[in-house]
Amino acid sequence: FYHRLGQQPYRRNQLGGASGAIYALAFSPDGLLLAGGGEDGDVRLWNVGATAPEGTTMPLVTFPGNAGVFRLSFSQDGTRLFSTTSGSALILGLK
Repeated sequence: FYHRLGQQPYRRNQLGGASGAIYALAFSPDGLLLAGGGEDGDVRLWNVGATAPEGTTMPLVTFPGNAGVFRLSFSQDGTRLFSTTSGSALILGLK
């Protein structure tokens, strides 16, 4: 997460939990959740709407996978997360 003081940006927080490159990111419609996925095949959800202490923010939940995640998208109501890999598509229920 980056914040601005005047014109000088500085890093306040870092998202943790991923092992490998991140290929896809998506914000929930309300802007409170950030989904990420990449080469390790896992889909992670971070609560970016909460005030967190400086440091590394660990994911709220990790959905394990075995193929790289290339696209992520939330449904309009934020209750589902769509994930595609090189060989499959998943719909994850969130609420």
